[in-house]
Amino acid sequence: MEKSFEEIYTDFQCAMIAWFNKFYMVDGITATQYYIMDILRMSGEALTTTEIAQKMHVSKAAISRQVKKLLEVGLLEQKRVDEDRRNVKHIITSQGAKFMSNADNYRHSMIDIIKSALTEDELNNFSFLCEKIVTKTKTTA
Repeated sequence: MEKSFEEIYTDFQCAMIAWFNKFYMVDGITATQYYIMDILRMSGEALTTTEIAQKMHVSKAAISRQVKKLLEVGLLEQKRVDEDRRNVKHIITSQGAKFMSNADNYRHSMIDIIKSALTEDELNNFSFLCEKIVTKTKTTA
């Protein structure tokens, strides 16, 4: 009997989470924390918690605790915007940059696995479908 789409999606999701945890959780970093750091790195500038939350399409409250943990372990630091203590932006520390550099190696390993499992046409289709799904989730979030 063939698997349903829901079963296949669940298998895919579990495989991605297991792979992520295998490499990133050894440093005690959650997926959310990794993506916060990745957003900061990709932006190339310091961002507020609100800006990070907007880019992740989640609430500020969902991000605040995660940012606090990253600050506590020294992967992020705060930068005051003005005299108001509440106005702060977050940037990656040198320790955070080193972590992200190591994370890139793991990310490229997964990309290599995906590329080796797919033909060029399948990879193009996969890329197209990923973009389509991301676009749809952004408009419904």
